[in-house]
Amino acid sequence: MSTGIYSFFQYIVANFGSTSGLLFMILVILIAFVVLIIRTFPDIIKGYMENEARNHKKNADKRMDANLQITQLLSDAVTSLNLTRAMVLEYSNGHSNIAGFPFLYFNATYEQMKIGQTSICQDFQQVNVSLFADFASKLKSENYIYIEKLEDIRDKYPVLYGILKKYDACKTLFYSFYGLETPIGALVLEGDTSATKDGLVKYAADISQKINLLLNNEDRQGK
Repeated sequence: MSTGIYSFFQYIVANFGSTSGLLFMILVILIAFVVLIIRTFPDIIKGYMENEARNHKKNADKRMDANLQITQLLSDAVTSLNLTRAMVLEYSNGHSNIAGFPFLYFNATYEQMKIGQTSICQDFQQVNVSLFADFASKLKSENYIYIEKLEDIRDKYPVLYGILKKYDACKTLFYSFYGLETPIGALVLEGDTSATKDGLVKYAADISQKINLLLNNEDRQGK
């Protein structure tokens, strides 16, 4: 086949000039390239799908392992600090507006409570972060927010106040954990604990770093 193409190339050059011969060779190369793509495309797609499946399984396995470890960390926190509850909030991408600007939500993905207490994680599902813009901004810049008395946030963070007031929340600490430089969630410790603010922050810093490593696809240190 290659001999025939070369002979035809010589014929074109002899009868129509070298420019036409060059254009002919470019056309041959393009056709060969297209044929190669057509023949290898199914293998490329198959390889991509297999790689996606492997990554999904890997991440699913890591999440299952993280579920057990994070649940234990929160349970230990409730017991050690005599908390009402310990909870993890994770940020997630949602749908975008019609201009393509994405919404950002947070969800309560883990919760452990003192025996006899009521779960509140249902009030922290698909919550638009824009409703807590000031709170989220301060949490990002200062890394944690400590609420000594619920009434202290009544005017400053009315939406959050309304949610926590339903459950008569006591001392509450929100502590961020990070991906690279971006917060991916927050640890929440709440209860009428005898621990000091500094004690709560120190405890939260320790387990937040562990949670950070468990919830990232790569091992990274917390902020």
